[in-house]
Amino acid sequence: ERNMYFQLPPAAYRNDPAFRIAIPGAGIAEEQFLYSTKWIDVTKTFVRTILYYGDPGSVWYPGEAPDLNFKFEPNVDLYAGTVITLKLPGFTVSSTTVFMAAPETALSNEYDVSGFLKTGEWNPFTEELKLTVPVGNAIIRRLNVMRIRAVGNAGFMLPITSLEKDDPMLRISVDGNQFIYEEQIQSSPRIVRRTFLVSEFEYRPPIKESIFLFIMRLKPAVNITYPADIVINLPGFRNSLSKQKIEITGPSRAYIKD
Repeated sequence: ERNMYFQLPPAAYRNDPAFRIAIPGAGIAEEQFLYSTKWIDVTKTFVRTILYYGDPGSVWYPGEAPDLNFKFEPNVDLYAGTVITLKLPGFTVSSTTVFMAAPETALSNEYDVSGFLKTGEWNPFTEELKLTVPVGNAIIRRLNVMRIRAVGNAGFMLPITSLEKDDPMLRISVDGNQFIYEEQIQSSPRIVRRTFLVSEFEYRPPIKESIFLFIMRLKPAVNITYPADIVINLPGFRNSLSKQKIEITGPSRAYIKD
């Protein structure tokens, strides 16, 4: 074929699995071309993938259930029948069907896909959320947005373990009527347990019922600000002078009110 004004896609893989052939009349089922040319240097990918919880910039902790927001911009169009898979290890939801909702704030440069992509399918065993583009629609090369609201038991619960900022375990891929190989979600917030990363209590000398010097080293996983109190339980310990207040010294003394 030549001079019929076909245009190449904006991106492709060598031996792209999206290019397929079938001859039903001869009994040849649909299959991938054994060879196809990669004609440009641009590989299929996502220009932007952004996952965040609740409002932008808000802080959430393991085990909480905020709204789940996802923005994504593929560099190829995703046609009807295409399946977008989000790998969300540690996330849980009470139903295998999740419902999309419009974003809280509509922006002119973002496109809300909940108008035609009403639901997604959650697999609790593989911890994957699958979104299938319905017949008669397509997700095109622009910044698309989706939201899953946390209403009653309908929303996602965050993992009970911590997630790093831009955690590589959170991943996205595309298959079905278009293919984008699995890659990391580019932007996601840190989810950290409210605990101490370091908590050391040392006393000198370590002799029963003796007066001692104690040294405490603490490193919290989250900021501790006024007026939060640090409560330390020391059962069996006593102050020989029955003092209500004790003197504290050390490099971090300035952070303690009394």
